[in-house]
Amino acid sequence: MQASDHDIIIVGGGPTGLMLAAELALAGVDVAIVERKAAQARVGGRAGGLHARTLELLDQRGIVDRFLAAGKTHPRVSFHAALDISDFPTRHNYLLALAQEQTERLLAAWADELDVRIYRDRDVDGIACDDEGVDVTTAHLSNNGAPPHKQAAPARSRCAGP
Repeated sequence: MQASDHDIIIVGGGPTGLMLAAELALAGVDVAIVERKAAQARVGGRAGGLHARTLELLDQRGIVDRFLAAGKTHPRVSFHAALDISDFPTRHNYLLALAQEQTERLLAAWADELDVRIYRDRDVDGIACDDEGVDVTTAHLSNNGAPPHKQAAPARSRCAGP
């Protein structure tokens, strides 16, 4: 069985897991992500855009321009009625139309720049906790004969969608 150690292991490489990993890496934490998908590509859509507060957070990290270049801004959003947010007190008083797949690709690229390790094509087989930390056992989903992989960390976080 192969083994690796990290300070924190995040289960799930969607937008939440990627953002959490990047934030931890910025704080100097050795973080890794375990992700089921073999590649960052997503089949089908979930989220279709980013709201002002999300854009403000990305701006604080200096990466908002990547997202703005990939999407299209809309000063009006529609829920049950059109809502003009162009006069909201923020630098990003608009909705950014951007597919979740593109959002994930941009976040994954940022995480890669921060040396976040992403273990792809892995399923979590087991999690064991004790006073020393957490052991996460994963298996390759592609069934390519690779041995199980054991990862150890003082903590872990689960970031998975529905």
